[in-house]
Amino acid sequence: MPKIIGDLRLYDLDELSNLLGMHKKSLTDKYIKTGVIRARKFGVRWYVPEDALKEYFAGKEETMPSLVHAPLQAAQQVAQQRRSQTIKHLP
Repeated sequence: MPKIIGDLRLYDLDELSNLLGMHKKSLTDKYIKTGVIRARKFGVRWYVPEDALKEYFAGKEETMPSLVHAPLQAAQQVAQQRRSQTIKHLP
């Protein structure tokens, strides 16, 4: 059962992983910690609001924050710069 606080409906990861039929660790690592599905940690538990699930399943791209992509893009740029510098120094 989700936790209902006023008009806010929250699912903890145990409930959500059971409902979706996936391992809790997969849900956490692939969707929550990467920002694909919005969630908040309160104490020792992660909670996913119902509207975050609706956004994800509706396919809205804005559920993926740009902060998740920024470190990856920066690392890719550094790698590209290093490759181009290496190529310039080859005989």
